[in-house]
Amino acid sequence: MTLLPGTPQLERWRSQRLIWYRSFSIDVSLSYAAGDAGILVAHGDQGGGYALVVDGGSYRLVFNDGRGRMHSLDGGGVPAGDTRLTADFDAVGGGTWTARLSVDGVERAALEGLPLLFPMAPFEGISIGTDRKSPVSWALWEEHGCFPFSGALRSVTYTPGEPAPDSPVRMLEMLQEMGARFE
Repeated sequence: MTLLPGTPQLERWRSQRLIWYRSFSIDVSLSYAAGDAGILVAHGDQGGGYALVVDGGSYRLVFNDGRGRMHSLDGGGVPAGDTRLTADFDAVGGGTWTARLSVDGVERAALEGLPLLFPMAPFEGISIGTDRKSPVSWALWEEHGCFPFSGALRSVTYTPGEPAPDSPVRMLEMLQEMGARFE
């Protein structure tokens, strides 16, 4: 699903279906110039969520696990010009994701053990280029407010991946297979 700057916040339920108990990736297409900063995409609120941010020339993931802990991952500097920033969330089982940040296809950083967000978090949908309502990161909001991206953001594309190995979806498949054996 590709979202463009100016798109109203994607509804919570539809947003959650893109990430719930599964792997997913977010590709951000932009043209970067020195001094550009702000939220690229935010999904969630103070009760849990994540945001991709460019701040001080650095590409970062901020992750609110909904359990009182904030996590941050620094993907390093953003090159000038047309750039693709990617965040891959791999649902590895045990109710966790491994997050990986890439710049123009080159992995820059990874963070293991991020808890899957469920059942109520994220309580807000996906916002492009800002974090207007209840912010994912209160500290970021205190410093910058809703922090609209000041550069040329072209698009944000979500690609849902495979369900987690321990996803309830897989449990349903397993139960259906077991039931079919007894028919």
